[in-house]
Amino acid sequence: MSRRRRDADAARLLRFVPMSAGRPTASKFRLGLIVLAALFAPTRAFAFDHAWHCLPRAEFEKFEVREDKLILDYILVREQKGTLSGLPVVTFSYSVVNKQDRNIHIDAQLVGLDAEGVPVLGISASPPSSLVASQASRSVANSVYVAAGQLNRAAKLCVSFGGDF
Repeated sequence: MSRRRRDADAARLLRFVPMSAGRPTASKFRLGLIVLAALFAPTRAFAFDHAWHCLPRAEFEKFEVREDKLILDYILVREQKGTLSGLPVVTFSYSVVNKQDRNIHIDAQLVGLDAEGVPVLGISASPPSSLVASQASRSVANSVYVAAGQLNRAAKLCVSFGGDF
């Protein structure tokens, strides 16, 4: 593209933007923010709210997400003896059913809070490459080493699912 054509295109684009001499005005600043927000905004809406959902431990394993063509359920959190070291581990697992016509990326975070709201454990769990194929289901699990009894200290368990679903 020639320089003359590039300059003409730029002039055509800028004729709708009011220019004033001197420093930028607040309206130019706001216009710039709007343009930046539009450029960096996601192009698709998310089906699930991606919020943190906190539940008492007794009710946590009943929690599930059922959205349009997506099911997240069988959420389990267990403290047990590690298989290799014998040290205690907390395992966080869940099941994903993707009935959509496209692959999705997903990951989950779990935080255990004591009675005062102080975090006592944290785990994230994602499928390999964070990917669940179209029309497929997958079980996901991850374990972390903890001090013995950490899961019992958690009065509430909070979970957040994220991805492009």
